[in-house]
Amino acid sequence: MVQPYGKTWLNHTQKTMVQPRYFGREDDNEIAVDTSGPVVNPHPYQFIINSLDLCRQSNDSDEVPTILSYVQTAPSNFDRRERIRQTWAKQDNYRGVRLRTIFVVGQRRNTQLQADLETEARRYGDIVQENFIDNYK
Repeated sequence: MVQPYGKTWLNHTQKTMVQPRYFGREDDNEIAVDTSGPVVNPHPYQFIINSLDLCRQSNDSDEVPTILSYVQTAPSNFDRRERIRQTWAKQDNYRGVRLRTIFVVGQRRNTQLQADLETEARRYGDIVQENFIDNYK
């Protein structure tokens, strides 16, 4: 898997630096990216839940997101995520832009909570979870 990391991209599977892909129109100017330096803050986590289609075009729309809203939340905050979906993250509230909201969560050592989170992720398709321990001190 390849993910953006500052000015470089890190291939987590092979632990190597790779040249980024550009996702602009052909007439866009290329962006120079310096990948010669070391990775200062690697991201050594793996996805548990990954909503791959979150930013892709859907069958009912030919638009990709204009705004991507990133919400960091605890795995147990089911009610809070639902309130966000029904209020400010609701696409019907926005005209002329395509809003997508992504909920990013860590991992807890609770099998029932994990099962509930996976059910929610299948239902809404807006959750990304990685295998770091989500702990609040």
